[in-house]
Amino acid sequence: MKGKFGNLWDCDGIIVVPTNCVVRRDGKAVMGAGVAKQAAEKHPALPAMLGRAINCWTTGPQVEWFEEIGIVCLPTKDDWRDKADIELIRSGCQTLREIAIHCPPDRIYLPPLGCGLGGLNWKKQVRPLLVAELPGEQFVCVAPRGFRG
Repeated sequence: MKGKFGNLWDCDGIIVVPTNCVVRRDGKAVMGAGVAKQAAEKHPALPAMLGRAINCWTTGPQVEWFEEIGIVCLPTKDDWRDKADIELIRSGCQTLREIAIHCPPDRIYLPPLGCGLGGLNWKKQVRPLLVAELPGEQFVCVAPRGFRG
């Protein structure tokens, strides 16, 4: 995995959006803060698309690839009020590797998963996990300028 500072939305490739698993009464996924909110603003249909997908899950949280808009939604927590779950992130990374097999040589860009509103520690928890689970240069972690982790 490579890393860089910048704006995730300026990247040309697949964008990973950290999400939760909550669906509102109107059927839309809760995407009210952070990168998820940015994604919902850029792609207004995304909350409804993700909400439909979540409502179809039968085996727990799953990564959802919306190929038509170049977005992968990766659950980092069950409820938006929770802290991020490092095991959910690990599981999501396994799916990201599978997606990468189907879309070479596209780059897959992701933020520091779980380190913003999820409350995880970048240096001690998330970075070591991402380096181990997402080898190679196809995966690029894009941290906002000034990110200290």
